[in-house]
Amino acid sequence: MSSQQRHELPNPTLSIRTKLLFILLMLCLILLVFSAYSTFNNMAVIGNFMLKKYTSLKDYAVGNSIQALRQQAEADLTRTAKDQASLSNSYLEKVEAETKIITTYAENIWGHPASFQCPGHSCSMQEKPADIQKSSVYYTVPVNAAATPEQQRDIRLSRYLEELFLAVRQDNPNLGSVYIVLESGVGRVLPWVPDAPSNYDPRKRAWYERAISTGHLGWTPPYPDVTTGVPTVTCSQPVYDQHHKPIGVVGLDLSLATLIEGVLTQHIGGDGCMFLLDSAGSVIAHPKLSLNSLQWGEQIKRENFFEHSSDALRRIVAKMVQGDSGIGVFSEDGDKYLAYAPLPAPKWSLGVILPVASIIKPAVQIENQINAEGGKTETDIAKQRKNVRSAMVIVFIVMLVAVTGLAFLIARRITKPILALHEGVITIGNGNLEHEIVVRTGDELESLAYAFNAMTADLKRYIQNMREATAAKEKIETELTICSQIQASLIPRTFPELAGWEVQACFFPARHVAGDFYDLFLHEDGERVFFVIADVCDKGVGPAMFAAIIRTLFRVFSLREASPVENEDTCNMEMNMLIEKINDYIAENQYETGFFATVFAGVLELSSGVLKYVNCGHNPPYLLDASGHIRASLRLTGPILGAMPGMSYKLQEIVLMPGDTLFTYTDGLPEAHNVARQLFSDERVQHIISQPVDSAKTLMERIVTEVNDHMKDTEQFDDITMLLIRRCQEVSC
Repeated sequence: MSSQQRHELPNPTLSIRTKLLFILLMLCLILLVFSAYSTFNNMAVIGNFMLKKYTSLKDYAVGNSIQALRQQAEADLTRTAKDQASLSNSYLEKVEAETKIITTYAENIWGHPASFQCPGHSCSMQEKPADIQKSSVYYTVPVNAAATPEQQRDIRLSRYLEELFLAVRQDNPNLGSVYIVLESGVGRVLPWVPDAPSNYDPRKRAWYERAISTGHLGWTPPYPDVTTGVPTVTCSQPVYDQHHKPIGVVGLDLSLATLIEGVLTQHIGGDGCMFLLDSAGSVIAHPKLSLNSLQWGEQIKRENFFEHSSDALRRIVAKMVQGDSGIGVFSEDGDKYLAYAPLPAPKWSLGVILPVASIIKPAVQIENQINAEGGKTETDIAKQRKNVRSAMVIVFIVMLVAVTGLAFLIARRITKPILALHEGVITIGNGNLEHEIVVRTGDELESLAYAFNAMTADLKRYIQNMREATAAKEKIETELTICSQIQASLIPRTFPELAGWEVQACFFPARHVAGDFYDLFLHEDGERVFFVIADVCDKGVGPAMFAAIIRTLFRVFSLREASPVENEDTCNMEMNMLIEKINDYIAENQYETGFFATVFAGVLELSSGVLKYVNCGHNPPYLLDASGHIRASLRLTGPILGAMPGMSYKLQEIVLMPGDTLFTYTDGLPEAHNVARQLFSDERVQHIISQPVDSAKTLMERIVTEVNDHMKDTEQFDDITMLLIRRCQEVSC
C-alpha cells in the first residue's frame, strides 16, 4: 500500500485522560452542589413565595379575560357561519330554481314539438352573433360535422329556449353560460363561445354524466371551463320525454371567482377566512384558491380535509358533511376555531376559520405587561443568588486542583492497552491483515482485542470470496454479450428491395437478449415475401434460444413447404401445415422448457397485394389505408404456438391496396410504462398510427419517438418489436 493510501494515527479530539478528569470534576461539582443547597434553598423559599403570589394574581386576571373573549368569539363565529350559510344557500337556490324552470320548459317543447314549428334562423357556433350576450348558438357533436335529421330537429326546437336563457341571465348577472345538451349530440349555449376543441363531447362531461346517472338536479365539483379554462361549478338537471326517457341535460355555470366574491368575501377579522366544502370533505371555494385558467381536460387540485393530519379537524369535517352546524377547535400552526353551518341546496357546508391567537390577543398583551413588572422582581432576587455563587466558585477551584493530579495518575494506567488497540486497528485498516493485536489485561479490553483478531481472519476469507464471485459475474456478463450479438445477427437489419413496397422494423430488447423476434425474406420465385413476428413468454436467455428455434423452423419449413403449387386450395393447405408442423415440433421436442410463443406469420404476393396469414394468439396487427384509417384488425386464427401438439390453425386472406400499411407489433409496445406506472396503451398506439404519413419510415420514427418520450428514464419492462409493410401508391416509391 502506498504512503498516500496509508492511514496515519489520528490525534484524538478528546483523550481518555481528559474524560477521566472530567468525571472526577463532575463528582466534585456534585458535592459542591449539595453543600450549597441549604443556602440557596432559604433564598429560594422567600423568592418563590413572592413570585407565586404574583403569578397567581396574574393568572387569575388573564385567565378570566381569555375565557370571556373566547366565549364571545364562539357566539359571534357561530352566528356568522349560520347567517352567511343562509345567504349563500339562497344565492345557490336561485340558480337551482332557474335550472328547474328551463328544464320544465324544455320538457314541454320536446313533449309537444308540433306546437313549436315557426321557422327562424338559428346561429351556429361558427357564426359569431352581432351581440353575443343576446343570441344563443348551437353546435353538433362531432364539432363542425353535418347535422343529421334528428339533430336538425333538435336544433330547431332548442331555439325556443333562447328567450328563456336570456331572461335567466338578465335576472342573475352572476351566471356564466346557460345551455342545454341533447342525447342526439346537439347543444345550445348562451352567450356565444369560441369553437370548442374538435374532440369535445359535452355528453362525456362530469355535469352531464352526473345528471343522467342520478336523474335529479345537482351540482358538480369545480372543473376548468372548456373555452376559458376558468375553474367553474355547474348546476345541471336531466330533461325527460313523456316516457321518462332522458333526452338531454340543462346546465347553468357559475365561476368560482363569482362564487368567492359573492359568498366568501366578508371580513372576519384578524387572520379569519371562510370556505365552502362539498359532501366528500373537499374544498369547493376559498378566498386564496388559485383562479388561473387551466386546460379544459385538466383536474383541479382541491384540498380534502379528511386527509388533514389533525384528528380534531377531521372530526369537525365529518359533522360538516352530515349537514350539522356548530363550532369546534383544531390545531394547525396554533389552535383555530372552525364554525360551520350547512347549505341544504347543493348539500355543501360553509366554514369560518379564525385563529384563537387573534381572539385572545388583548389578554396576551396584558399578560406581557404584567410579566415585564415581574421580571424586575426576579432581577433583585438573582443579585442575591449571584453573591452566594461567587463564594462557591472559590471552593470549587481548590477542589479542582486536587482532583486533576489524581486523574493523571489513574488515566496513565488505563489508557495504555486502549492505545495499543487503537494503533492495531489503524494497522489493519491500512491493509495489513496479518497483524495481530496483543493485549493482556484480563478484562473487557483483552476480549475486544481477541474480537478484532477474529474479525481480521473473517475479513481475509470474505475478500477471497468476493474475488471469486466477481470473476464469475464477469464471465456471465461476457457470455450474455455474446448471446446478444448472436441474436442480433439473426434479426434482419436490411430488407430486399421490393418494387412498390416499403419495409421498416425496430427491435428493442429489455435485457441483453430478448424473447421477441421478427424475420422477413423473399422467396426464390421473387414474387412472394414471407414474414413473421413473435413474442416468447418471459424474458432472458431461455426465451431468446426458444425464439431462435422458431425463427429457424419458420425459415426451413417456409422454403420447403410453401412452394408454388398448381391451385389455390393446395397452397392454403400447405400454409396451414407450415404452422401446424412448427407447433407440433415445438410441443413434442421443447415441452420440458414450458415456453410458448404468440406468432403472426404471413406470405405476401407482391404483384397482387394478397396477404395470407395466421395469427397464433398474437396482438392483432392493424391494416391502415392511405389516410390512416384502420381498415381491419387481423384477429386470432388459432391458439398460441407450442402449448400442445395437434392444434389446427385457420388461414385468413386480405388484400393490401395501394397506400395500405400493415402494422405488426409485440405486447411490449402498449404495455410500456412511465414512472407513474401508466401504460402506453392500445388506444394511444391506434391514435399514433391513424395519423396520415407519406412513408413507412416516417410512421416508424413517429412511433419510436412517442414511446421513448413516454418511458423517458423508466427502465424498459418488456421487449418491444415492430414490423411495418407498406404498399406504395406509386410503384416508383
